[in-house]
Amino acid sequence: MNPKRRPQQLDQCQDFWGLNHWIDTHPDQFTLEQVYKRMVEINQGPPEASQLQLCAQTDSSWIDGIGFIHLAQMRGELNLEYNQTYQTALIGLTPALQMPLMRADKHLRQKLVWLMLAQEGNQGLSLAKCDNSATRPAGTMGWSRTLKTCIDEGLIERDQLLDTLLQMLAADFPATRAGWYSRTLRMLAMTPNEAASRQAPLCALLTSPITATTTLAVNELAKTSHTNQLDTTLFLHCCPGALTGTKTNAVGVLKILLDNLNAINPNQIQPLLDLALTFPHPQVQRLALDLAEQSLKAKLIEPTQLTQLLAQTQLDPLTQPTAQKLQATLTSPSPQDPTNTKTAEARPKPNAPTPSPITTPPTQTTKLTPITSHNLYGQTTLIAQEEKLGLNFELLLNYLATNPIQPTQPLTKLATRLAKNKPRPKQIIGLLLQLALNPQTTTQKQLASTLNNLETQIPTLMRQRINEIGALLKNHQTYQLLATPTHNDGTINPLTLVQRTLQNTTTNPPPADLTQALLRLNPNHPDTPTAQNLLNQHSHKLPPNQTKQITQALNGTLAKQAQKYLNTITITWVGQQDYNPRTGAPKTKNNTPIYAYWRPQINTPTPPTNPQLTP
Repeated sequence: MNPKRRPQQLDQCQDFWGLNHWIDTHPDQFTLEQVYKRMVEINQGPPEASQLQLCAQTDSSWIDGIGFIHLAQMRGELNLEYNQTYQTALIGLTPALQMPLMRADKHLRQKLVWLMLAQEGNQGLSLAKCDNSATRPAGTMGWSRTLKTCIDEGLIERDQLLDTLLQMLAADFPATRAGWYSRTLRMLAMTPNEAASRQAPLCALLTSPITATTTLAVNELAKTSHTNQLDTTLFLHCCPGALTGTKTNAVGVLKILLDNLNAINPNQIQPLLDLALTFPHPQVQRLALDLAEQSLKAKLIEPTQLTQLLAQTQLDPLTQPTAQKLQATLTSPSPQDPTNTKTAEARPKPNAPTPSPITTPPTQTTKLTPITSHNLYGQTTLIAQEEKLGLNFELLLNYLATNPIQPTQPLTKLATRLAKNKPRPKQIIGLLLQLALNPQTTTQKQLASTLNNLETQIPTLMRQRINEIGALLKNHQTYQLLATPTHNDGTINPLTLVQRTLQNTTTNPPPADLTQALLRLNPNHPDTPTAQNLLNQHSHKLPPNQTKQITQALNGTLAKQAQKYLNTITITWVGQQDYNPRTGAPKTKNNTPIYAYWRPQINTPTPPTNPQLTP
């Protein structure tokens, strides 16, 4: 609008666009009675109830707006129900009318505004779309600044607003809508005491898939940590989700852990180090190595455990100096009495050359740590990021098949997000998690279809086994999987396999799971004789065919047969002829074909017809 044509007085406003503009630019020069009177004159009468629907869909300055309707409600000229449509429409209330109405209407500030905060809104009208005052200078009008002013004037309780905003951040809102609540909370700037009294909801937000929400929670909990008020047990339970998010959040979590090492139990630090060391950023990995060093000094982790952890982790090259320093600490002998002759002799002489640092600790076979309910969310997120159906995926399959899962909002969101991916390992994880949380949300056909699309990436036996587990989850059937590896080399302890088999005597083992277990069994393990004795004692509980198969695996017969078959497989590299793009003639040089590329051709004999490879 041409500045010369803008109304200078309230009675000069000829339409609602000019009226709303005049109100916004003259916030202290009108009363609600004057504004309502002019609105009635422009509209040629009070508002109609039918106008509410339009107000709940847009905040355009050209329409009369919810301010006109609410003023009519206050004067008894309308009698509308304060339903969800009305609450949503309040989001679009003209900013300059918000404070006057909050001061004048007790019902608005005591009830309606809280109902409005719980509304997600729609494509045309939402708090995030209509209000950015939280990030603007003081004096900017909008609901965020209005609520802060109401606190300053004593119209609403600060604690009630903080609790409501945290509650809405935990709701199932998309990131674009949830951003308004986190921005408003940052503007309100919780004190350390306020954050300490709200640690439960803040820790719950650490598992949020929305980055801004998680960042807010990490920052507020850092305040609590600085004042020594952090509930370490609660924080450790929830922080794995933030460790698998953005770099900023992972750094924040590690700093909090470093500040609270004295309150951490020894069995709690290793899973967190495992997550942090696999984070794909050198800054996070360096902090994780610092945390590992401090944990070692505080005796929260054994040197052997840390050595194994480092051996299994592929660190960024930029972290090598820090890693080598830590590894040197691990390999150096513990200090002894100077009078000890053996120790003195073992010390290098002053002129002796300095030994080169060990870059990679020796790989050792170690037991795998099962997934628990405490780290399920964090481990699932990490497995999805890896995009590998490896050992961690096996541990996840075992947890899903053996433990009924209570649906929680973070897990449900994670499953939905992963299941929406294209046919990739991520989608398989999402579909399995959906089946475990609520079998009605997905079908086994979806899982089978995804696996068929990945037939070139996933071995047949593995695809069959995943389908079997999907069927178990769909039928709400808990089952102790036989093929879950017990060690980091992918093998299964023979005694563990027999014990698992005896736990499942009421259910026939799925064929692919049994076959995979028999192939993974290590017949050279020291526990093999004990496992055979246990199997012989309880063989009457198992079908004869199953007992025979396990016996053949224990005595090495099956391993020899499988190795014999594998030795017959050969690979031949076959060249693909290159052609002239213009003439289409084959390319040659000295009468020798020119190949565009080479591809491997796998030559296999006829595979055994029995999927369980029974001799």
